[in-house]
Amino acid sequence: MELWNILREVGLENRMEILRMLRRKPATVSELRLNLRKAGVSKPYVTVSRYLENMKRGGLLSERDGKFYLSVAGRLFLSYADEMEEKLKVIGGFWEHLHHPIDYLPEEFIRRIDVLRHARVLTDQYTIILETLKGLEMAEEEVLVIAGTTISPEYVLASFKRSLDGIKEKIINDSSIVEQNKNVYLETIRKLGLRNWEIRKIKKNRRVRKYENLVLRVMVVDDRMAGISLPEAGRSEAIVPAFQSEDEEFIAWVKDIFRWYWERATPVEW
Repeated sequence: MELWNILREVGLENRMEILRMLRRKPATVSELRLNLRKAGVSKPYVTVSRYLENMKRGGLLSERDGKFYLSVAGRLFLSYADEMEEKLKVIGGFWEHLHHPIDYLPEEFIRRIDVLRHARVLTDQYTIILETLKGLEMAEEEVLVIAGTTISPEYVLASFKRSLDGIKEKIINDSSIVEQNKNVYLETIRKLGLRNWEIRKIKKNRRVRKYENLVLRVMVVDDRMAGISLPEAGRSEAIVPAFQSEDEEFIAWVKDIFRWYWERATPVEW
């Protein structure tokens, strides 16, 4: 049973319609021909019979007492087809924001990308920055961040203050800005007039890692809110549009993406 043979067969005219009819109930060639006619498709008996025989040989159908049934493979195929159709509908709703390749996102997360149905789209850069700072402020335990190739002194300042409050943060930056980050950290320490014990506390609560050619941006606040930006590769400075939600499924998806990158990132000492 070859997948490509199945796809070629069901991709031909009216095959999927026949499979869906047989999912409702088994039928003879004559009954299927009549059902197709009711659906506005007129085919000779011999043509419908050939369709069925080809799908039976492909493993999608079985036959008993002149009636055709969906095989286990046929039911499985329809189930996956329905799932894919639903995912494509979801992506279609975001097409203007996701028409570019996002090859940097591993396949396991692409398969779950329909969780975007739970998200709202933020298309204004100022709003995204504001929501990021708001998310940091609302944190009660932990913040997870993938920050890409830019560093915001305003975010670092707010982040240091939250670290002093006991909020833990894991942050991943692109390798290209590690030295720039260190300078911003030193300037923030100077601006806040931090003592040695405060600096130690911030370092303990704020763990930093680096990753080569980082494109996406992510933020997860406890298990309460998550946001993700999926820019076009080569435009890592872009942060719009972003997707944000308080939905559990969405948060879990974004969190899993963060963990995937965190496990592959290199610790940074500062």
